[in-house]
Amino acid sequence: MIEGQLGIGFERPVRYMREHLEILTPQLSDEPVSFSGEFLTSRSRSMLPDATVPSVLPAALGPQMLRLAGRFADGTITWMTGPRTLANLTAPTINEAAAEAGR
Repeated sequence: MIEGQLGIGFERPVRYMREHLEILTPQLSDEPVSFSGEFLTSRSRSMLPDATVPSVLPAALGPQMLRLAGRFADGTITWMTGPRTLANLTAPTINEAAAEAGR
């Protein structure tokens, strides 16, 4: 769907998501953004001044994406994830990354 319908390359999804979150997170908090990455570039003051900041919940399931979610987002969406995976991978990985980022 990402490549076929949206025309967005999907060869480095973790890198793309990191750049996306590095831009989106400060914009949603009404902070200025000056970012130039491998895939994305943004220069802006604010996306939604005076708006309530929504939760950012990427669908992170693997270790690399979970670390990104812990560092930049408010959690993850765990579609088709069982209790063992949540206890042994999802929660520990995202919580460790959040703690390392001071979140």
